[in-house]
Amino acid sequence: MLKVVLSLRLVMLVVAFGAGLGAALMVWLGFSKLLHSAHAAFVLETPNAKAVIVGVMGATDAFLFGVVLIIFAVAIAFGFVLELPE
Repeated sequence: MLKVVLSLRLVMLVVAFGAGLGAALMVWLGFSKLLHSAHAAFVLETPNAKAVIVGVMGATDAFLFGVVLIIFAVAIAFGFVLELPE
């Protein structure tokens, strides 16, 4: 029984890697939205304030969700996969 449970550690490592990859994608999406908002604010001749605000809020949401995914990935990796020395 213990052997079966320990074999599932590899599955949890894949889950932690997937959460880390999702976090990286969310941070990239946040930077993309922030860049689009900066473009709308500074480059366009007639900046649309609502578009800039919506973009910045969407970027903040993506960054925060990325941070949550990083925390989950680290918690899964250190809680279920890795054995730390005492």
